[in-house]
Amino acid sequence: MNPLFHNILISAPNGGGLFLLRHGIAHRLDSLSTTGLGVGRSTLYRGVQPETLKVYGAHPSELSGLDGEMADIHDVAIIGEDLFVVGTDRNVVVRLSDTGSLLERWTLPGERDSCHLNCIAHWRDRIVYSCFGDYTTHRGYKGQTRERGMIRDLHSGEVLISGLSQPHSPASCGDHLLVANSELHEIREYDPMGRLVRVKTLDSYTRGIAVRGDVILVGLSCPREKKEDQSFRFSSQVVMLDRNSWEIVGKETLPTSEIYAVVPFDAEDHSDTLVQLITENESARQRAEDQAKDLEATIGKLETMLEKEQIERKLEIDKLNRQIRDVSEDLREVLTSLSWRVTAPLRSGMSKIRAVLGGLSG
Repeated sequence: MNPLFHNILISAPNGGGLFLLRHGIAHRLDSLSTTGLGVGRSTLYRGVQPETLKVYGAHPSELSGLDGEMADIHDVAIIGEDLFVVGTDRNVVVRLSDTGSLLERWTLPGERDSCHLNCIAHWRDRIVYSCFGDYTTHRGYKGQTRERGMIRDLHSGEVLISGLSQPHSPASCGDHLLVANSELHEIREYDPMGRLVRVKTLDSYTRGIAVRGDVILVGLSCPREKKEDQSFRFSSQVVMLDRNSWEIVGKETLPTSEIYAVVPFDAEDHSDTLVQLITENESARQRAEDQAKDLEATIGKLETMLEKEQIERKLEIDKLNRQIRDVSEDLREVLTSLSWRVTAPLRSGMSKIRAVLGGLSG
């Protein structure tokens, strides 16, 4: 148990759900496919794929669709007073009000999911996003993401950092910017001019970065080429780096194959949010337990009916077998009886006489 891993939310897509780290212990709250997490003063915004934004806090709600703007929802971020959501399928970033109304939209050129726009952040006086490249055809990045990725300014489109490989999770660290160079399993640091300062290579796919005091938290997803291997399938980690030396000072393993976002939070400010999450989790767990009990009862009834039917069939088969035995016994008695053998010549003669008479009458 590592006490540094306390009050941290970790999202996991593809059925991984949402995890809460408290006092070094990971609690899985549910299994909803979760991507971006935006933490406001007393509100948590949560992206749930394919296109749902869940809101926890004083006024819990759920927003879906926006005419497809949030399709394949990736990042969710609070920047200043604004809520930003990334819809990867439509190459879109939207700015929403706290009630979910669309305030502003930025759409990148190209067909659907052409550049794999994914994460958004505030860096100095800019709003920046990460993407796999400047492709314009549907998933044109497939198989050719090495050193094609970039960090761009949302408003101007200016390329601030290039030469990245499947970048995710830009995060401010003072005046510098941290980036997960995911394909190469790296975390990188850039100065205000976009110049590379340092690189650290970790064990697997890097995605999810957060700065908290003197440490940096980084999510490590199971290597995608090893997901079919059961020994790797549920071995994602959150690693903690010393902010100055970048040495690893802690690790926490999670029972999920992927991590998307790592978000520290203040438990006091978000007590209502925590209660909602835990209550929702307990309600879902109770529903699952009730469904399991109902299923068990149904299976029991079916087994009883099947057993009863099998008994009835056995009784019917036994009855038929007795009838067959009785008929067989009666037949044997007839065939072996004295009267049957004695009258055999007479019966044979009568048959011949009938045959002759039948011939005469013809």
